[in-house]
Amino acid sequence: MGLARRLAWLTLACLLARLLTLPDYVQNADGFFFIQGVERYSVAETRPHPPGYPVYIWAGKLAALVGRDPTSGLRAVSVLASTLTLWPLALVAAFWRRAVGGDPAEAADAGLAAALLWTLSPAAWLVGTEIFSDPLGLLLASLLLLACVRAQDAADATAWLGLAGLAAGLMLGARLVYVALLGPLAVAAWRRRGERGPITAAAWGLALTVGAWLGWQFWEDGTRLIGANLLHTSGHFDVPQTFFTDSHPWQRPWRLLHALLVHGLGAAWPGLAAWRWPATAAWTALLGLAALRAWQGRSSGSRTGTLLVAFVLPYAACIVLFFDVGFPRYLLPLTAGACVLAGLGLGGPTWVRRLALLGLASALGSVSVPLARAHARQPPLSSQLARYFAARPEGRPVLLVSVAEAYGLRLYLSAEARAVETIVSDGDMASVAAQQSGAGRQVLTTSPSGDRLDRWQPLLHFCRDPLLDPRGPFELLLFRYDAAGGAPASIPPCR
Repeated sequence: MGLARRLAWLTLACLLARLLTLPDYVQNADGFFFIQGVERYSVAETRPHPPGYPVYIWAGKLAALVGRDPTSGLRAVSVLASTLTLWPLALVAAFWRRAVGGDPAEAADAGLAAALLWTLSPAAWLVGTEIFSDPLGLLLASLLLLACVRAQDAADATAWLGLAGLAAGLMLGARLVYVALLGPLAVAAWRRRGERGPITAAAWGLALTVGAWLGWQFWEDGTRLIGANLLHTSGHFDVPQTFFTDSHPWQRPWRLLHALLVHGLGAAWPGLAAWRWPATAAWTALLGLAALRAWQGRSSGSRTGTLLVAFVLPYAACIVLFFDVGFPRYLLPLTAGACVLAGLGLGGPTWVRRLALLGLASALGSVSVPLARAHARQPPLSSQLARYFAARPEGRPVLLVSVAEAYGLRLYLSAEARAVETIVSDGDMASVAAQQSGAGRQVLTTSPSGDRLDRWQPLLHFCRDPLLDPRGPFELLLFRYDAAGGAPASIPPCR
């Protein structure tokens, strides 16, 4: 069976796995902004937030036409993009394997291994079912990488670099921070610097696509677009997850590596489940053999290796400098690069390669399948709280929230629950609670404060697996106000 046919079967399996573990919640505020952007686009009104993600919104609008609503449309975009990404990754790995001396069967198995690793990697699976622009952006980035790899063939370099330019422009419109993934295009263009045709094709492809989505943004928002983006950019550098605001900046590369191993590849780490060790052994063996094979075949395969380095290294530096190094969705390009490199490591006789592919699926699936099932069942804590109120058959309670947590809670409560009234109370909540309780209403809070904490009794305990989003929070307690007070009740188990 040829590589294309095997990839087609894997595509169906990947799509089915994503659909069977599809969450029914919006993962954070960005998701709500994207949904609003599909309904009516205006970056100046945070529909969505800057820089606007116009290509992603276009895809969402198109999917919403054939789907039920913007939410399901945007989720479908992520699922399809995450699934289809296995094709360019597999083709790059197969091309590289041929370049370092592999026969067609070995190259096909290398491509299949890269695609299988991508299908089962935790970050690709989980983020690939969420409402984010990253899956679509990475699909376009992977096509960019493939086009640059194929542009090494002098016979059709112009067509491939033209495709690379188109993919690059669309990629920037889907996720602007992926500008750090333009390295392969720069390297491929430099190698063709004496040839006018390929360079012109790449430049026109990039200019036309960027001009299309940027022009549409100005058509929708006018000059307000500039102010919104400037305000967002200046605010981004004040947050604590950049290199310049981190209290331990020199630990950031190590923390990025930890996040890649645990959340991107599904590898073991002290304190995690023992069943991660087979996946760790598989990744270690493949990456080690790949590094050896790439070194041994450097005279013939170094051009592809250089393009892969240009794909992942600038992006890794960008994350270390400007973004949250522990957030799984930022790991997608690095995970994709690891899958391509690991595919190169698959070798040996045919029966050994087949057995290795089966072992890969078993080892990585034992990590990713439980995570994907938990991801489908465990919404963010604020969403769990909102759903609790939405399911309440009794009267409308009062929820007191602090200023710090008001935005996140009210975002989900307004979207998923109408059966609760929220009151923002900074400082001592006792007087507000006593007043509402005296009026015969049940008073609840997630952050009790005041001198008489004994009047707040724990009612419910919401939890979420830290491996789903390491930024937390992982627990949320709901307290009930009891004017009589008394001994505190024990904390109930997680719902």
